[in-house]
Amino acid sequence: MIVKLSIKGLHFSYGSAEILRDINLDIRDGQIVSIVGPNGSGKSTLIKCIDRILVPLEGDVIVDRYKVSEMKQISFSGGEERSTGHDCKALNQRASFQLR
Repeated sequence: MIVKLSIKGLHFSYGSAEILRDINLDIRDGQIVSIVGPNGSGKSTLIKCIDRILVPLEGDVIVDRYKVSEMKQISFSGGEERSTGHDCKALNQRASFQLR
């Protein structure tokens, strides 16, 4: 099966508070994945790093073999491009994984 979402060595901190440390994950085409844990364990932070709402300190988020950090991101406020690379919207339409 093809890996649709891959997370490699992801680290994220809010200031000195380390929230995500060396997160590694592969989600294959057709898999349904649940992210569970207690309050404050980093579930929302992980999703925000995948969606580029937050920028990880280290590591890569890869969707359909494209690094999310290298994709173009269209601003919701006006449609201007904010970086170079692949188009996130088009890639999201192709990706068929689900996160619950």
